[in-house]
Amino acid sequence: MIKIYGFIAVAILLIIGVTLLGKHHSERRHKVARSLTIDDMHSRHSRHLIDAIDAERIKQNLRALTKHPHVAGTDANKRVAEIIQQMWKEAGLEGFSSTECAKSLIFLNCNSTQQIS
Repeated sequence: MIKIYGFIAVAILLIIGVTLLGKHHSERRHKVARSLTIDDMHSRHSRHLIDAIDAERIKQNLRALTKHPHVAGTDANKRVAEIIQQMWKEAGLEGFSSTECAKSLIFLNCNSTQQIS
């Protein structure tokens, strides 16, 4: 008889425990993380890039680059390229050199009355 009462007590405790556990989990539902989409990543990266834009820095760079005329192929244009190269190095874009730039062939249309040296 004592075994039966013990069995009933254990069964009741198990039922109460399972009920409380179920109630606990139903009140605190686990939120399933939504997987990132391309649009989510694009939005996140776009915001990061837009936040990094510094209008004053752009203004300074444009003033430095347009201070003197620099027709393509001239020494003035080479100086502008060197300024850009220095800006890129300051921004952490290492590995860019004038020899890499010189390897690129650029074909330009130019007015026959202009002489490019």
